[in-house]
Amino acid sequence: MSRFDLTFPAEITVVRGGEATTRLAPWSGGSLLVDLLVGARSFLDHVDALPLAPPHLLAVARATIDVDARRLRIPRDFVGLDRAPALRRAYARALASAWPGWDLVDREPAPPTEAWVSMTLLRQLPEGGGSRAWITHVAADGAIRDVDLDVPVEEALSLGPALREAIAERPTIALAREAAIVDGVVAAPCRGGALVDDRRRRIEVWWSAPTRGAWASIGPLARLWPGYAAIAHDHGLPAQIAGSGRDPATVAVDDAEADALLAHLLQVERWVDPVALQAWALAPLDRARAAGVPITIPAEARARPRPTDAPPVPSPPPDRPLAGDMPEALRLADAIRSVDVALADGDPPDRLPRIFIGPALWLALLDRAIEEQLDPSARARLLRWLAPRIKIDAPDDDDALLGRVRADLDRRARAAPPFTRLFGWDTGPTS
Repeated sequence: MSRFDLTFPAEITVVRGGEATTRLAPWSGGSLLVDLLVGARSFLDHVDALPLAPPHLLAVARATIDVDARRLRIPRDFVGLDRAPALRRAYARALASAWPGWDLVDREPAPPTEAWVSMTLLRQLPEGGGSRAWITHVAADGAIRDVDLDVPVEEALSLGPALREAIAERPTIALAREAAIVDGVVAAPCRGGALVDDRRRRIEVWWSAPTRGAWASIGPLARLWPGYAAIAHDHGLPAQIAGSGRDPATVAVDDAEADALLAHLLQVERWVDPVALQAWALAPLDRARAAGVPITIPAEARARPRPTDAPPVPSPPPDRPLAGDMPEALRLADAIRSVDVALADGDPPDRLPRIFIGPALWLALLDRAIEEQLDPSARARLLRWLAPRIKIDAPDDDDALLGRVRADLDRRARAAPPFTRLFGWDTGPTS
């Protein structure tokens, strides 16, 4: 038996009268944060019409709505809100406006102990810069240097006072806005940062994704910097720049700018239309059935319209794969594009991607993606690379090659092991 996530599910738990009921929106994970902004009444009416979630569901998107306590909890940021603290604050403001009087909780509090700490204690910094951590060093004489490092900020600080010498020869970087739209995607210049202030003997640390383990690392870091006070905050790069005595406006986005970035992130870059996704993913099922894999989609597993009163939202550009967690159908197409890019650059992958050896429905999606996601020249490149790896002869004619690869994929689908209960999808045994 095997299970795999074809869809991008959302799991919503509603607590009423002390009882918790968990429901499943099989196709709506990508729209969950947008849908929550329609407000409590409309969203709860929508959720109450969804089917119950099966046990042991590994959903990417989750929300818990405690009607009794008027508390809304979103334990994971799964669509890029953690790219910058300003985005999380913008979403918190939007939720507070849509759910007035509700207590909004977006993460668990930091633990009281250091049991969650897990980090690498560095002996030296890796060569080169990067965008994972920005360090601002204020020397005792007031000189200020900003450097970027390709390690998590807590690992950089694990060097202790030797960090000052380790970054002394690194080039100073120019300051950048804490978040901006770059090539159509909301991007941040770093994932975390720290101010090391020798004048005040103080270290101030922040993370764009402040996990419990990250916050708990402050205690061990303080011991590695004897005589320094170490604190963590959630105010991002502007607070780091302000702590060095400079104007934080050089990097900060104001509330209006953050709201605009959030709207782009949720409504353009990361938007997934669940009905369109279902149509895309279900289209290859006839080929899977033709390959001898009977698949039935129960009515309750089909996509439902978004909550009433939800505003229309544009789809992202079709030629840009979604960042972060995405539906497996889109992940499949993205992987195929990635293989073709490598082939076009003369750098073929060194092994067969996992997508080429999955269960029967994956193979049906693979067949569709090869045929529809690639232009003829790209398709020929991919097929000629794929043919020897799935051990078939490659004829000179591209159309004949496509037919031979399709026949082989059908054969693999018929021979695939049986699998059941794919988010309510019942499948019969294969031959």
